[in-house]
Amino acid sequence: MTDRFAHLKKKKEENKLDIEEFILSAEQERNAVELTKKKPQKEDVYLFASGRVNRTKNYGRSILLYLRKDIENDIDKHCVGNKSSILNFLIREGLDSIISKKEVILHTENE
Repeated sequence: MTDRFAHLKKKKEENKLDIEEFILSAEQERNAVELTKKKPQKEDVYLFASGRVNRTKNYGRSILLYLRKDIENDIDKHCVGNKSSILNFLIREGLDSIISKKEVILHTENE
């Protein structure tokens, strides 16, 4: 007499191996990403932003913003903390600087 369910048992074992391989590969990828992220050295950090953001009180609507790669690299290298606070601080400092100069600036982005 043959085992009627042999074909099902074989598939269960194969699926179990696939799931284990999937979990192992995900853990390896996560570890690889953590290793590639560089934390800034203490002597390179010039801006530290802390605290929580109260979006309903002090903030307007969210916008999609594309950062240039050089700006993103400098933020990662020299800033630590809440990204939203860091970007708002940098924008405020830049606007204050432009307003205090009272000069018209024409900037064009070249791709």
